[in-house]
Amino acid sequence: MSRHFWIVLGISVAAIAAYYPFSPAYTQRQNMKLASQRLAILKPILKGDPRFSQVEAYVFTGAGGSLWVRGQVASEADASDLKAIVNQTTPTCPIVFRVLVEAATPATTQSGP
Repeated sequence: MSRHFWIVLGISVAAIAAYYPFSPAYTQRQNMKLASQRLAILKPILKGDPRFSQVEAYVFTGAGGSLWVRGQVASEADASDLKAIVNQTTPTCPIVFRVLVEAATPATTQSGP
């Protein structure tokens, strides 16, 4: 192959290597790494609190790499507590909350005529 080819190839590789730390892919990868670290702290806390038995947390590719918290809680107070707990883990990545507030419906009993 010609010398010109190798020069162009070398410059192209150097340009890509220089650009990568500023690219969306790099940012996403770093945020996902940070989310994974927070997830290791957050999961045992959620598992230990019965109010959050229907809440799950994941590493998510969306929002440029994020911590995804989704599920259902019984009250606005529980949702507020959940956000506070997540924030106490000091996540340095974006957080996506998809938590519904739905109070449990009481069981109905049928009585005879």
